[in-house]
Amino acid sequence: MQTTEAPPHTSPDFWDKWGPSGLAFLGVIVTLYGKWAFDAWKQKRDVKRKLYLKVADAMFEGGILLGSFSNTDFPPGHFAQGFARYMAPLAKAEMVAGNKLLLALSDLRDKFGPAYFALFRERARIEPALIRVRNRLPFIQQATDRINANLAEQNRLAIDGVQSGEPQERFDRLQASFRRTMDERQGYYNDNVKDIEIINPACEGMNRLAMEHAHELIPARVRVLAMMRKELKFRFNERQYLERQIKMAEKAMAELDLTHQAIRESIKPMSDDSNESESR
Repeated sequence: MQTTEAPPHTSPDFWDKWGPSGLAFLGVIVTLYGKWAFDAWKQKRDVKRKLYLKVADAMFEGGILLGSFSNTDFPPGHFAQGFARYMAPLAKAEMVAGNKLLLALSDLRDKFGPAYFALFRERARIEPALIRVRNRLPFIQQATDRINANLAEQNRLAIDGVQSGEPQERFDRLQASFRRTMDERQGYYNDNVKDIEIINPACEGMNRLAMEHAHELIPARVRVLAMMRKELKFRFNERQYLERQIKMAEKAMAELDLTHQAIRESIKPMSDDSNESESR
């Protein structure tokens, strides 16, 4: 009688040989993938954090930029450079921002641009007067130097004693030159006063305009900050922070009004004294 043998059962031998090592290999793969995914997430988060910190710095510097238009020591190029420094981090952050943050950044840029150019136009209106004042400064200094030299020579002659002849004539010429130079310098001062009467009210207006625009920018700025913190997994009470920022802006506006009032009151007695001296 012919019999057929069953094929050998190989499953237990295969599992014994490859099962544990396969699981170990799979565990290594899962671990490596998890580490790679975590490292990729951490790298992306670090990139965002660095860019968002620059955005936060830009928002702070943007407020300073708007308030600096009334500083007559700054040339027009200062404001253009500040505007570029403000916009660059916002544009870079848009490359990695989520959709909500992207819209918030775009809204902030759309609001900051008109605020900047409105103040730039106001500054441009007084720039000719500022240039005239700056151009007179060297002439005022030259006149002052001549006056000081003239007084020194008069003092020398007075100490030596004024005698008949040439010393007396020289003393008279010095006094006549002194009066002409004083009148010349006073003319520069008077012209400066006319220009300053244009500059000072304009600077006060720019301060107020800057505060108004900064107040209008608060919701857009807080929205960007909220979206950045959300993407970085930081808790943030947007409404509470917004209310606090608005109260701070209102308080700053009131302080600005008080400051302008104090400046006007301090200048008024000086102008009254100058008017009395001119009438005399």
